[in-house]
Parts: sequence; C-alpha cells; structure tokens
Amino acid sequence: MVRASEDLAELSLEEARDAICYPTPFSSSCSERIAALKSLGIVSIISYGRFQLSNNLRVVGKGHAAVVTLAKHRVYGIVAVKVRRLDSKRSSLEEEGELLAIAHRTGFVPKPYAYTQDFIVRDFVEGPTLRDYLRSRHSVSSRDLRRVFASLILGFYKLDLIGIDVQEVSKPLTQVIVEHGDPSKPKLVDLESARRSERASSLTRFLGFMMRTLEGKPVYKVLGLEEKDLAEVLRLAREYKRADKRQRSDIVKRILSVVTGDDDHGCI
Repeated sequence: MVRASEDLAELSLEEARDAICYPTPFSSSCSERIAALKSLGIVSIISYGRFQLSNNLRVVGKGHAAVVTLAKHRVYGIVAVKVRRLDSKRSSLEEEGELLAIAHRTGFVPKPYAYTQDFIVRDFVEGPTLRDYLRSRHSVSSRDLRRVFASLILGFYKLDLIGIDVQEVSKPLTQVIVEHGDPSKPKLVDLESARRSERASSLTRFLGFMMRTLEGKPVYKVLGLEEKDLAEVLRLAREYKRADKRQRSDIVKRILSVVTGDDDHGCI
C-alpha cells in the first residue's frame, strides 16, 4: 500500500502547479484551482506514478482530457485526484463524478469523495493495469488470468444492470486496475466515456476485447481459450445485446462457464 513516507515526495499545492494546472501551470486560473482543491480537503500532492510532469512531480495517469495525481486528504488520507486539463475539450468532470457515485455500489469502480467541474477526488486503486497484469502471464497462472476476466465480465454486467453504458471499453488495458494484483478485484477507474442508458451494453463491448492482440497474441489465447470458445462467447454476446434483463442473467452465466470452464457461478 502506498503511504506518504520519506521515499514519496510530498508537495504543497503551490509546488504542484504542473499537475493542478496542466499543461499551463502559470495560467491566471491556477490560483482559483488551488483554492478549490483546498476547499475539497486536499492538503498536498504526492509525486508518484509512471508519468513525469516536471523534475519533482510524477503522476499516476495522463490523458487527453485529464491527469490523475496522488494526493493527501485531510480526512481520507491518500486519495487519487483526477484533474481536468486546462486544454481539455471536456467542459466538466461533474457528470463522471455523478456516475462514479452511482456505480460505486457495484464494487467495480473507486469510491468518489467529491467532484466539481475541474476535479474528482476518489479512492486510489493501487495495482497493475490490465495490460501489465496480462503481460505477467508467465508468472500468473492461467486460472488467475481467467478469474480476472470473469470478475470483469461480472463488473460490466453490473454496470449494465444499473443503466451505466461505458462506450469505450473495447481497449480496457489502461482503464482497468487489478487492485493489489488480486484477480477477484479489478476496478474500472475511468468512466469518462460512460452515459446513462436504459439499454446499456458495456459487457458486449468488453467481450470484443478478447479478439484483440497483446504483443502479437490474441487475448483469448492469452487466457488459454480456443477459437471455438471465442466463437461461443461472441455468439452469446450478440444474444446478450438483444436480451431483456431477466434473460441476460442466464446468458452471463453461460459466458462465465466458457471463460472459466466452471459451470457453478451461483446467483448473478
């Protein structure tokens, strides 16, 4: 678990302008952003992650719309803060924050503590990305690789059940964190593309990921599945998309049976 310790540089909000006001840290709006973060309970920014923003500041994530940094909250301790980039085409992070608050009860997304136009303060999910987890397939058992996929199938199904449609999940390699490397605890940390929908079908998009390749090898083969298994999963995905909620439960059980090789999945 990450802790604010001597090997993690802790910066004041002023010192962390490179993250809070990325990519223009001396923008006239930066002082307002710093004040807003303080009002949300953030007391410092912690330099941590794979992306280097400046000589003294690293962040957990950096995309076209936002950066994600580690921070210390006066009540919740270490948290993640999603920061809307100043040059982002997105006008606000509030809708994503609202969807996180709704979806948190599924156990498949991190808990949000606060959200505004420019920030989402949420649980920090520590662990490898799905890409890194799959890359470690030589040290992770085939059983655990299938378990993580089974957990993801259930997670996306639960989002569909509550009407949250994640529209960009066919490439989940960086959107999913396997919490502490536990295959039963993958978390979808990015709901940027999510919308409310009565006919949500996030699961079918995710299942399409099994056809893609990772370092030259199809994902379904990384899982130890055969072409006939993939064909059956895709057939069931098409059936799922057309089905009503009652029918979908049975279809998900059948998909899980193909992926895990186990017919007993209890109540879904």
